[in-house]
Order: sequence, then structure tokens, then C-alpha cells
Amino acid sequence: MILAGAISGCGIQRKALTEPISQTYLSKPSKNEFGLAGSPSAPGSIEKSRTGHTASLVETHQGHRVIVLGGKSNSGFVGAVEVYLPEYGRWRLGSEIPSARSGHSSVVIEGERILLSGGEDESGVSAMSYLYDPIADTWKESSPLNKARTGHGSVVLHDGRVLVVGGRVSETPMVSTEIYSLGESESWNHSADLTEPRWGHTTTLLRDGSVLATGGRLNGESLGSAELFDPITEKWNPIAPMLMPRWGHTATRMLSGKILIVGGQNGTTGVFLSEIYDPTTGTWSRAGETFGERRDHTASLLTDGRVVVSGGYTYVPVATTEIFDPFSGKDESWSRTDKLSGPRQGHTATVLPDGNLLVVGGRGGLFTSLTRVELYNPSSGSWTSRGAISTARWGHSMTVMSDQSILIAGGKGTKGELLTNSVLLSSDKQRSGSTGMLNQGRFSHVTVKLLDDRVLVAGGNTGLSSRTATSEIFDAKSNKWHLTDSMTVAVELASGVLLESGIVLVTGGWDGTGPVTTTGLFKPDTGEWEKGPELVNARWGHASILLQDGTVLITGGVSSDGTAIGSSEIYDPGTQDVKLSSSMKFPRDGHKLVMNEDGIVLAAGGYGLDGRPLPHSEVFEATSGKWTTVGSMESPRSAHSALLLSNGTALVVGGAVDFDTPLATAEIFDFDTGLWNSAGSMKDARMDHSTVQLKSGEVYVTGGFGLNPVDSIEVYRPGGGGWSTAESIVRNLKLKIPALFALQRMSH
Repeated sequence: MILAGAISGCGIQRKALTEPISQTYLSKPSKNEFGLAGSPSAPGSIEKSRTGHTASLVETHQGHRVIVLGGKSNSGFVGAVEVYLPEYGRWRLGSEIPSARSGHSSVVIEGERILLSGGEDESGVSAMSYLYDPIADTWKESSPLNKARTGHGSVVLHDGRVLVVGGRVSETPMVSTEIYSLGESESWNHSADLTEPRWGHTTTLLRDGSVLATGGRLNGESLGSAELFDPITEKWNPIAPMLMPRWGHTATRMLSGKILIVGGQNGTTGVFLSEIYDPTTGTWSRAGETFGERRDHTASLLTDGRVVVSGGYTYVPVATTEIFDPFSGKDESWSRTDKLSGPRQGHTATVLPDGNLLVVGGRGGLFTSLTRVELYNPSSGSWTSRGAISTARWGHSMTVMSDQSILIAGGKGTKGELLTNSVLLSSDKQRSGSTGMLNQGRFSHVTVKLLDDRVLVAGGNTGLSSRTATSEIFDAKSNKWHLTDSMTVAVELASGVLLESGIVLVTGGWDGTGPVTTTGLFKPDTGEWEKGPELVNARWGHASILLQDGTVLITGGVSSDGTAIGSSEIYDPGTQDVKLSSSMKFPRDGHKLVMNEDGIVLAAGGYGLDGRPLPHSEVFEATSGKWTTVGSMESPRSAHSALLLSNGTALVVGGAVDFDTPLATAEIFDFDTGLWNSAGSMKDARMDHSTVQLKSGEVYVTGGFGLNPVDSIEVYRPGGGGWSTAESIVRNLKLKIPALFALQRMSH
């Protein structure tokens, strides 16, 4: 029996939305050599080389976006904004920063906007702050910092305020801190000074909401001091110093809540000693020595609790990578692993939903900034340059065919252009090929595999905020798409389920004015649609799943007032009735449903009432018709993926957490215990990706948003196989495979 856990929900009401997650782009795409809209992406690369940049993951009802802002290239400051659409596996250019800069900070506030502050531009160190709306792709000047600064720390507190810590002007370290309040004024206010000026330090949010600042530089000397910020009193309090003074180090909050400090520089000497801070005792302890000295590196927490440290700088950039295992039980917890394909420092590293680690940008030499992107597979311990995607896409669907090939269809390109091409990926033969063209370009559509191995796509958005009622079927035998009868209502963001009879049920969705109560029934034998019974509650962004008794469970979604709902309904194909069932414990939308062999349905993640990703999970027992809370995930997440593994457990991959942080981590839910455990990490952090499982048990994860756009394919092998890249699948493609990441939204 699964034990229920006590979980408290959030009570902040979400603002009503006038338009759901589909976004319209007005740019006119060019034609590539294949006659497809959009420009081919360079293999394993971003468009603008950069270092000193930031990457923020934004989770909205339009989908996830990874926003890469600013930085510095060989030619100077970078104003270009690159946006990765994880759901569609595609990069696009956004509106440039009003003032190109590097060394700034960026955080996601209120779930959908990015606050960029400080940094350096052509005029010097800046106090300017800007707000970026990734949905409208617009910039707005915000209140400036009270003091110009660069090299500062920035964290979002538990109450939503933004804390900026220290930094420097020229080479002078700063003692000041400021807090950005979200009210009507959206202003910066002075907060208590640090106990010591510092830059090149780390700023880490602890589980209890306090903020840890460690090390840094002061007057050319390395600091060993550390201090804690109390968000209630807004005061800094010194704590025990680190065992070794350092700057340019990393601070990683591990699964235990303890903080791992790695690398950095003490004076002119690199630091080999790593150490751990325990917030419960306020003490520091040794964590062994790394194999090499480094600063300006990355340290990434994998889903299995290990920490991967990559790249950095000694006297030149380095390519070495090593792993810290807090569970090794050995005196030495550090081990070597595969090197990066080349040296890099000042890069970003993101753990993807599949557990792999995505590394983007940085410097490969003293004067050379990089566009190259790489993936680290924790299970194989190897790095792979990501495969290229000439037709990257988002808002598409991914379906496993009977021969275990994977059909990728529809979506939008990097500039928002509708894509009509589809791709058939053969995992067995390590190749892919193009299929016939869709008759209607679309995204945010429903995709359902029929009993005869044909694939139905229906509805969706056709651009310019237009919904379509058209539907079409892909026939693998002819390798073509054929138009069929149209739906009774034009909607996007609906949910589709294949009934035991072979009929397809489509429920709810967005018709351009609001959520709908309509349902539709597609009969493959005749190719006709007919109207089904009305839902009790209008909803979009919901989930549905076929129960063992042949009925359909419909859960959550977004109501007409723009807030998440917890209501559930049951559709009975025999009586053609829809009746309310018991409500979920937590209102949610954008969540995922997984059912095990015993008929127990797991609901995990999604957005809560406050619009923030949820860690909460709960299960539905059809026999009792009741929901029961179970253990929470280690990370809140939405825009994630979920499926049932062959061993009877549920795998959740990636997603977005805290608005601005894409996840590379994966977790496994045990239906017997009701608890979650780590399933390692992908090489690339991502959200709004796609995930499917083959008969072999292998799980394929494609596309999504990370700290940078993600076009990679990663593979999870249950039973200890861990994560690896599937770069060989895309290496020799004549028509490269689009990233696949909208599966969870579009097929259940």
C-alpha cells in the first residue's frame, strides 16, 4: 500500500491568460536546400560564440524556452539573444538586448520574465536592468541597480524577490547587496552589506531559504570567509571560514542539501582541495583532492547525486573532467572520466531531463570563444558532440512505429515557421529518412498511433494564432500523409487517447477564446469525426489516460480564468457519458500521467495554482476512485516527460524548475513504496522535449530547451545502463533529425 505524504500547496492565484502556449512569429523564413522553411543549424553548435553569458530556462503555458543572453565574443560584447525551444528542439534568434553586455546576471521572475542586471558594456560597468518577455520577445527598461556592478551573484529568494550580492567596479570589490521587489514599482532597494567586500565568489540558495556566499577576491587576495544571508532579517552573518581561501570556484548544492566547493584559485596557486559545508551543523569538512587545479569551470549535479566537474582554466583552458561521488563510501570520492573534445573555460553546463550533461560556449583558448556544444553521458562516462539538426523544430510530435522506427512530425522551426516535413528515424539501423510532407503545417496538435500502425495527427495551431480542425494520417507502407475528415472544432493543446475499440478520443483544448468542453471521436475505419459528449469542466493543458476498464481518466488543466484546476472526469465509451470523479490533491496543468500494470495512475509535476512547477505527485486508484498523495520528486518540474518502464517503475525526465533552471536530471517512481529515486542525468538539461520507449527498453529523449537550445538525442537504458548519447543516429543524416520534445504534450 502506498503511504500518503503531507504536502502543502501554494495559494497564489495565477493571472488569467488571453492566449495559451502557442507562439506566433512574424518573420518570413527563407528556404533551405531541401525546400524547407528555416536555416540549417550548425552541427552541435549555437549561432553566436560567447563567454560570460547567461542562460535562463523559462516555463510558460506556451512551452519552455531557454534564453541565452549576452556574453563576449572575439569581436566584442554580444547583444544577440538565442532562444531554444525544448519542446520543438529548435533555436531561434530573439530581440537583441538594448545594450550588449557580459558579466551580468539573469534570473526568471514571476515564471515568465527574465530580469537582467548589471554587467559590462562598451561604456564600462553598468547599473542598467532590463526585463525580457520571451513570449512577446520584447525588452523593457527596468529600475537600475543602485550601484553599477559586474561579477556579482544573483539568486531568487523563496518569496520571489531577487537578491544581488557583491561584485566589482573596475577591480574594486563591493560590499553592497540589493533586493529587487516585484510590486508595482519593481525597484531595487539597498539591503544589508556583506561582512566583507567580494567578487569572484559564489552565491548559493540553501534549502531553508538562506543564501550562502563563499570566498572571492579582495585587494588581490583570495578570501576564505563565508557568510549567510537571512531573508527574514535581511542581514548577513559570518560563519566558519572555508578550509582553503579561493575565488573562481564553484558551489553545488547536493541532494543532501550540503554544499560542495570545488576548485578556484588561492593567490596565484590553483586549489586541489574540495570541501563540503553542512548547513545543519555550520561546519566545513574535507571532500578530497581533485586530480587537477581549475577555475572558471562548471560543477553539475547529476540526477544520481554525483557531481561532474568539467573544463576550466589553469594557465590555459583545459578539457579534463572528473566526478565526485558522495555515496562512494571510499576515502577518495573523486574519479577521472572522459575528457571534453577540446579545452574550454567560462562555459555553461546543464543537466538535462534524461540525465545527460549539456555544455555550451566558453573559451577554447585564451582569445577564442566557442559555439561548440557537447553532451556528457554519466552512464558511459563519455563526451559526444551533439548531432546537428538541419530542420530543428518545436511543437512537433514523436511516435514509435511497430518496426521501432520513430516518426517525427509537424512543429515550428527556429524562426517560428511552420514545418510540413516529417522524419522517420530508425534506431536499429542508425539512420533516418524523410517521409511525405504533411498537408497542413501545425504545432501543439494531437498525435495518436492507431491499431493498424498508422499515425493520426489532428488539430493544432497553424500560425498567426489560427487553430485548425484538419486531421491527417501517416501510412508507413506508402510513406505518405493523407488528409482525412476534419474535427468538429478547431483546437490546439487538446489531449488524445486511443480507445480499446480503436476509436480516438480527443478532449478539451483551446479554441482561441478560451478552454472548451468539447470532445471528438475519430473512427479510423471510416475516416470520419463525430462530436462526443461535453466535458463537465472546460480545460486545456490537461492530461488523459486509458484505464484498464476501458474508460478514460481526464485530469487537471487550465480553466477559463487562467488558473490550474484539480478536477478529474471519467469518460465511459459504453454509455458515452462524462462524469466528475474525485479531484486531485493538487490543482495542476502541464502534468504527466503514467499507469502501471496494476492500474494505478501516477500524476507528477506540472504547474500549480501559483504558476510554479510542482514537486508533488499523487496516485489514482480506479477501484476506489480516489487520489492519494505520495512522495515528492527531488525537483519541482514542469515541461517534463514521463513514461512507464518495462520493470514497472515510472521514469520522469528533465523539465523546468524555479522558472529559470532547466533540468538534466531524471527520477524514477516506485509504485510499491511511493518514493522517488534518482535516475542519473542527461548530458543536456532540457524541458519541453520528447521521450519514447522502444521494445528493447531503451528510452529516447530528443530536443527541448536547456541553458542553451538542445538538438541532441539521448538514450536511457534501465537496469543500470544509465544515459548515453545517440549521436551515431544523426551523424550521417542527409536530412538531419529535428529535436523531438513535444511528445508529452501531444500524445499520452
